[in-house]
Amino acid sequence: MKKWYIDRVFVNQGKLYDRGFVLVEDGEEAWIEWTSPHTRTTDTFKIDECFYEDGTPILREDGELLGSLKAKTYFLWTWSRLRKYEEYRIIDPDETEKVIPTENCILFETPLTEAQKETIRRILQEYEGRLVSLDEDEIRTLLQKDESVKNIPFRKTDEYEPVETVNQYELFELEEKGFLLTSLMDSVYLYTWWDGSNWIREILHPDDLVEVVVDQERKINLDEWDGRNWSTGGLGKHENVHLVCSVDGREEKDTFLVWRYSQWQGEHDTAILLFSIQELESYLKEIGRDAYKYIKELYGN
Repeated sequence: MKKWYIDRVFVNQGKLYDRGFVLVEDGEEAWIEWTSPHTRTTDTFKIDECFYEDGTPILREDGELLGSLKAKTYFLWTWSRLRKYEEYRIIDPDETEKVIPTENCILFETPLTEAQKETIRRILQEYEGRLVSLDEDEIRTLLQKDESVKNIPFRKTDEYEPVETVNQYELFELEEKGFLLTSLMDSVYLYTWWDGSNWIREILHPDDLVEVVVDQERKINLDEWDGRNWSTGGLGKHENVHLVCSVDGREEKDTFLVWRYSQWQGEHDTAILLFSIQELESYLKEIGRDAYKYIKELYGN
C-alpha cells in the first residue's frame, strides 16, 4: 500500500472538502482518505468520484509520497496589506513554468553554425521593411536566397517560451534584427490559476517573490465553531498556521506562515509571515483565538 499527501481542496458529489487529503493505492484499488480538521474523523471516497474544483481528475503525481518528504517550498507574491501585516498570494512552484519573454522572435529549431548565423543575420538585416509584420512563410521566402540556410526549420515564438527551449536553440529578434544571447536573458514565472469561471494568467518576476519552505507536518488549523460553521474570519474562510523552515534560503526558527484560504469561488489562497512567537501570539489574539492553546498544539506540547 502506498499513500500520497495532496495539499489541495477537492469535490465529491457536489460538496467541497477542505484542503489536505491522502490518495491511497493498494494493488489495483485506489481511494481518497480525508480527515476533518475539526472532528478528527476520517472519511473515504472512491477516487473516480472525486475531482478538483475545475473538474480535473485527481492523480498521484499531484502529491508527495508520504514518508519521502516533510518540507515543501512555496512562492509568496506580494498582494496587499492586511492591517499591519504584509499579505501575499501563496503559490506552489510546481504550478508555475519558468519562461523567458520572447515576443517578436523566431526560434531556429536546430543547431546553427556561426557561418549560418551570419548568413541569416545578413539576409534579414538587408530586408528594408518591418520583419515583425511578416509571417513565417514570408520569412522563409527571404531565407530561400541562400542554399546554406533555406531548409533550416524555425518558427515564430509565442509571447513566452520555456527556459529549456530558449537555452537549447538560437533566438533571433525581429525588431532589432539580431541573435540574442539567451544565457543573459531574464526569466520569469508563468502562473495560471482558476478563479471559478476563467483561467487567469499571471507573470511573476523573481524579484517580487519570497521563497519559503514550510514543515508540512507541523501545522494547526485555527477554525472554530460559530454555532453553524467551522471558520476563521467569516463564513467559508479558513486559516492554518505552519512552522517555517527557511525564508529565501535563510534558515528560520520560530517563524510562522499563516495560510488563509476560502471556499468562495474566485478567491486565491493568501499568506502572512510572522517572525516570532510574540508576533504569532499577537495575531492569534487579534482574531479571537486562545494563543496559549494553539501555540502549545503547534509545538506538540
